[in-house]
Amino acid sequence: MIAGAAAGVLISVLRPYLPLDWRPLRIELDIDRPRQTGLFEDLFQYPVIFNAPAVTVGMERHHLSAARAPAPIVTIEDVARDRPGGSPRGLLDVVMEQVRAQVLTGSVSIDRTARPVAP
Repeated sequence: MIAGAAAGVLISVLRPYLPLDWRPLRIELDIDRPRQTGLFEDLFQYPVIFNAPAVTVGMERHHLSAARAPAPIVTIEDVARDRPGGSPRGLLDVVMEQVRAQVLTGSVSIDRTARPVAP
């Protein structure tokens, strides 16, 4: 499944440079054709070709000269507005922020909370 992960990384690298509705023409994987090819097409939602010489993302030629889509500039004022009270000042505040960040990722771990604040 390393080839599938590599294709996913390639798509992630390309996405910021392409229109929001862009989809690859096909994905080419350098692995033998599995018995159930539909699983790969279900995963990617694009046609998948196996036994390719390299992991490849097929796309229209005109997209190769695309510039990265401009992103809004985040100012220090934007950050201050978003984080009332400023950065954590004490150990309790730091731990609370660590836990809050982990909750947002969907998994809280005591070890991951303690590691950044350990001496």
